[in-house]
Amino acid sequence: MSAGGQPLRVDVVVAAAGTSARMAGEDKLAAGVGGRPLLAWTLAALAAAPEVERIVLAVPADRVPGFRSAAW
Repeated sequence: MSAGGQPLRVDVVVAAAGTSARMAGEDKLAAGVGGRPLLAWTLAALAAAPEVERIVLAVPADRVPGFRSAAW
């Protein structure tokens, strides 16, 4: 709740446009964790938060089609 008694509503920006340089080139967004891509866990946790109204995923333009069609 906000100070005014209204439910807190937020928008979230997930910055996912990096090159995974520190991961020796392994794509950390697609890296499997518990049978799902790491990014899928992140987005699911944010989507489950009642305060989150919108999620914006910031990715490189060439990866937008792949993320739009992701089954997870």
